[in-house]
Amino acid sequence: MREYPAAEDLLGAVARFLKEEAAPNLPPRESFDARVAANAVEMVRRQIMAGAEREAERQRMTEERQAVL
Repeated sequence: MREYPAAEDLLGAVARFLKEEAAPNLPPRESFDARVAANAVEMVRRQIMAGAEREAERQRMTEERQAVL
C-alpha cells in the first residue's frame, strides 16, 4: 500500500515554499500576498495539529476511564 504525506507536512512544505522561494522572487505586492498566504496555510496547519492532539488526549482519557471500570 502506498503511503501519502500527512496533511500537516504538505501544508508546512507549501508555507515554506511561499515564504522562502516565491515571496523573495516576486514584486513587492505579490510578495506580500505570498507571505499572507503562507501565514494562512500555517494557521490551518496548526489547527489540524491541535485537533489531532485533542483527539489523542480524548482517546487516552477514554482508555484510562475504561481501565478503571
